[in-house]
Amino acid sequence: MNLIEFQNHFAEEKTCREWFAKKRWGGDKAICPYCNATETYSFKDGILYKCSKCTKQFTVRIGTIFEDSRLPLTKWFLTIYLFTSMKKGLSSYQLAKYLSITQKSAWFVLCRLREILGSGCNNPFNGTTEIDEAYFGGKEENTNINIKSIQPLNKLC
Repeated sequence: MNLIEFQNHFAEEKTCREWFAKKRWGGDKAICPYCNATETYSFKDGILYKCSKCTKQFTVRIGTIFEDSRLPLTKWFLTIYLFTSMKKGLSSYQLAKYLSITQKSAWFVLCRLREILGSGCNNPFNGTTEIDEAYFGGKEENTNINIKSIQPLNKLC
């Protein structure tokens, strides 16, 4: 999916919320993030849910990286798309310009994304590690380290 198709598909907040709810809960029924009960019902607005067991109210954002953020899901989704598709990365200044938000908000969003993407990876260098476009060489006497004493990356973690 290219950027224009993505933007057309996730143009409205309601579409993003419905797509995320379907991906998060799998079916049509919401699951309470507090007690994991499936006996829930939604309010007329389609945003707020209430659990029949613990009687707590919740939204699809509770318990996710989107929680406690006033940024709309449309901007979150676009950020995730840009963050995962840009080859050289995405700075908070770039993101702030793209989304018309403050740099501080963009930094907050990117920190949450980096935290969640890095949390499930205790040892990213298991097995064989290949490197593209790397240069090793030159005269060894011009370096201040001994190349032969460097440990392979898969033994660092």
